[in-house]
Amino acid sequence: MPKVIHHLFNDEAKARRKAKDRIISGFAEVAADEHLEEIKIESILQKAEVSQGTFFKCFNSIEGLFQDTAKKIAQEVFPEVRQSLQAESDIAILVATKTRLGIRLLVAAPALAKIALKIKWPVRDTELKILQDIKKDVEEGIKQGRFADIPSSIGVSLVFGTLKSSIQEMLSDTCPADYEDQAIYQMLVGLGVEAESALKISKIPMSDLPLLPNGGIAGKVLRLIANDRRH
Repeated sequence: MPKVIHHLFNDEAKARRKAKDRIISGFAEVAADEHLEEIKIESILQKAEVSQGTFFKCFNSIEGLFQDTAKKIAQEVFPEVRQSLQAESDIAILVATKTRLGIRLLVAAPALAKIALKIKWPVRDTELKILQDIKKDVEEGIKQGRFADIPSSIGVSLVFGTLKSSIQEMLSDTCPADYEDQAIYQMLVGLGVEAESALKISKIPMSDLPLLPNGGIAGKVLRLIANDRRH
């Protein structure tokens, strides 16, 4: 068995960053094989080849590890959604399309979705680029008069809340077939879009999904799952 590494953190910031990356990578391997609720710190330590002391220098708890990994996955998946979008002058259609693509992309990869759903709310908009992007879109919608004149923080909560709750519901076996359409409709109405327009937007056909990232933590989880299925 490889020697367990004890990080002394002489160069505190650099050493902690490297150790955190190692632990998150080990967690990705464990998460590909086990249900999140059943994962123990001991399994992660074994995969990451670090000591328990090192783990607790990096994370307060296993939930803290879940949080950091969830944020990393969100940061990796979001650019794929943004890059796949075509130019759209109607900000309401743009917000609806981004939200639907994010929902569908993660629902298509349940292992990633279950980790990403560990993001707790509220989250400061400085922590995730996706929240900064949503805020920018909400503010533009208000400026154009497409959305109601509400605090942008409320708009961000509506959009991100719709994204998170829809993924959770659509991963269940009892989710209605039209749940996504209903969720997008309610989100748009909440943002201030007129009901008839919101209904039309919620039923716009979607194009093909963008590809999930090959690199990073998201790519590692997907590769490990794919390898397990082949064996």
